Parts: sequence; structure tokens; C-alpha cells
Amino acid sequence: MHWQWLFIFFAIFFSGCSSQLPNRSVPLSNFIPSNDPTVVFSASECNWYTLGRVVDGDTIVLQNGEKVRFTGVDAPEDGEKVREKFGTEATQFVSDALTPGEKICLISDEIGDKRDKYDRILAYIFDESGFDVNAEIIRAGLAEYYRSFPYTRKEEFKNLERLAKKEKLGQWK
Repeated sequence: MHWQWLFIFFAIFFSGCSSQLPNRSVPLSNFIPSNDPTVVFSASECNWYTLGRVVDGDTIVLQNGEKVRFTGVDAPEDGEKVREKFGTEATQFVSDALTPGEKICLISDEIGDKRDKYDRILAYIFDESGFDVNAEIIRAGLAEYYRSFPYTRKEEFKNLERLAKKEKLGQWK
């Protein structure tokens, strides 16, 4: 029940400030809906790594060279060969949220794949304060929820996209 109030709070909070990051002083455990029976991970399952760099709105590289793709997130491309509308904004959102050299938490999804076809790690990404990068980029309207493969938070992310569309945020303006 607690996570539902948290979701409502952030829905209201972000409706007026989609390009700003929230207060980062909330404990990581508050952002992970562990009391939701459909979500099977918890803060104790964090695998901590150091961020190397941000690639785009749904991919990062760890300091050890491993590439990580955000579970459940489909951001517009922002590469050298392909640059889609709002790709730059999505990349900037992640760059504002995560700083190279900082510790980040990766959580694998229990029902989803651990790696994609390009051998990238698939994970939910949180910073040390609990900022949920996967959810917040969708909530900001700068990425869509990933429709093709199963993952635990699919309905949550679908609802965040619906909210961003309703509020006309990011690419849904």
C-alpha cells in the first residue's frame, strides 16, 4: 500500500517539473516496491557498480566496460548513425540523473532475461539515493515502456507511459 502512495506523490510531483530530478534524499528501499506481490526483487538484491559513462537514454557502460541496457525502457536512439526525435533529451535525462564515477545499483528482473541478444546486462538502475532511472525516464515522457519481452514491472511502466501521455510530457507534447 505504501508504494501506491509513493507513486501518487511522484505522479503529482512530476506533472509540473518533468525536466528536473526529484529530491535525492529518499532511501533506496523506498523506491523499490517490494511490498507489491507482483514485484519479486528488493533493495538487498542490489549489485553495486561504478558508472563509466552514459551511452543514451536506455544504455550505460560500467567502469569495468560492461554494457547495461535498462530493463523495460525503450528510449529514442541518440547515436552517431541514428538520431531519433527526443533521443538527445533522453540521453541528457540519464546524464543528469547519473554521474560517471558514481556507485549505481543494478537489479536483475526475476522473470526477464539477464542479458539481451547483444550480451548487454539487463537491469533496473538506481543511484545511491534511490532514484529509479528506468521508471523516471518513462514518467518524464522521454522513453516508452518496452512492449516485447516479459518483465516484472511491465504494468507499472505501462501506467507511467500512460500518465506521461496524459500530462503531455516529453515526446508526448
